[in-house]
Amino acid sequence: MLPALGYSSDTGMSLGVAAVATRLAPDAVPFVWRISAQIAASFKVDANGHVTVPVTDNYARVDLPWTHGLRFRGDLRVYSQRDCGWYGLGNASPAASPDDVVWRYGRASPSLRLELWREIGHHLRAFGGASGSYSDLDIAPGSRLAADIAGASGPVVSEALVATQDHAVAEGFAGMMVDSRDDESWPTHGQLHDVSLRGGIATDGQAYGGADLTLRGFLPIGTPKVVLAGQLLGDMLFGHPPFYELARHGGAFPQDSPGGQFGPRGVPLQRYHGAGKVLAEVEVRTMLIPFHLLGLDWALGPIGFADAGRVWARLEPTPELDGTGLGLHVGMGGGLRLRMGEGVVVRGDFGWSPEGTGLYLDLGNTF
Repeated sequence: MLPALGYSSDTGMSLGVAAVATRLAPDAVPFVWRISAQIAASFKVDANGHVTVPVTDNYARVDLPWTHGLRFRGDLRVYSQRDCGWYGLGNASPAASPDDVVWRYGRASPSLRLELWREIGHHLRAFGGASGSYSDLDIAPGSRLAADIAGASGPVVSEALVATQDHAVAEGFAGMMVDSRDDESWPTHGQLHDVSLRGGIATDGQAYGGADLTLRGFLPIGTPKVVLAGQLLGDMLFGHPPFYELARHGGAFPQDSPGGQFGPRGVPLQRYHGAGKVLAEVEVRTMLIPFHLLGLDWALGPIGFADAGRVWARLEPTPELDGTGLGLHVGMGGGLRLRMGEGVVVRGDFGWSPEGTGLYLDLGNTF
């Protein structure tokens, strides 16, 4: 049993407990199996001085890597509650304070996600799976989201707001992956690319699909202690996806974007919603200070990064929602990486953007 600690300027200080059980074997890389669980919640002081709980995340996770060429992953979120943002649809949605309750809504969503990966060639994998979730939505009558559902921003926006009542969603996904990294937790060279399709249906009968292409590369700069890492992501949704999916991307590692700790860092989380998304990130990562502590080999080093992203409200041009020109949202900054043993990386980042600043503390690299 370990303390689960984290921080994001978007969601506050995360506190909880986590437990991890791992079985190791000399011929099993990185392990035979791993089971982990967490009970945690985040706490944040709002603009009125009140303590809020933006996120509660209780989960159990199973990882069975590479048994007879197959890898299984299961993720059960017993209770997951989030204080989410809605600022409007499109790349030119108006600026607003993330702490203003007018721009917020609540979503509680227990979920189950199952994945199966299979080796099909040298560095080549196929993956697929399914997920199911239930969304209990709390949309305040005076919020921007409630106004847009009612048509305050026009029919294009209100028609894009699908699944605004409590509902369940079932989704399936499949794709291909190229992975030539030398290490999963701290790659110093190699590539990781994936392309995928996904599709789902909600209990209100609305169906949707999506496609994602993500390219990642890692290159040592003179020494394995200094690594240039880059990611380029493109994602599109079509049909009638639930409105909160407009602030997420799919693929092998689905996340919120653009905005928040996964980039562009400094841009508020869930700041932009759209059917099309691009995200580009470049990092210079270092592990310059090795040391030995508690029987483990540790290493510490600074990093620097630059991010950029953009969304499109719909797949067809909508300049009244997306604006004109390049329209990139950018973030830049730096931080520290701490590697504990062979498999755990702790990251701390500070991001600056013309749209805000962000401070993030979590496990693992951003990509």
